[in-house]
Amino acid sequence: MRLDKSIDGEEARFDIYEDVVNYQDIVAIKSTLQNVITINPDKNVKVIIHDAMSLPSSIIGSLLEFVEIHNIKLTLVVHKNELYSSMQKLTLVEILNVKKA
Repeated sequence: MRLDKSIDGEEARFDIYEDVVNYQDIVAIKSTLQNVITINPDKNVKVIIHDAMSLPSSIIGSLLEFVEIHNIKLTLVVHKNELYSSMQKLTLVEILNVKKA
């Protein structure tokens, strides 16, 4: 997994490439998101999932926490139809502001 981040103007952007497959990937994503949100709580956050067809439940839980508890303005952009379909089945498209790329 590769995680790129950029922060400019009103937006913090996270690009996640390849599958999120192990504990280290999960920790890297969660800690990077948490650090940026802690430092810049008013930023709009855009998370772009380029290659993964699924996300671990702990990542989904963290995104829900950022949106529901910390009131972060999040957009989750997914490239794979399988991931978008999963988000629909979990009724998370509206809550996590999921968009197809």
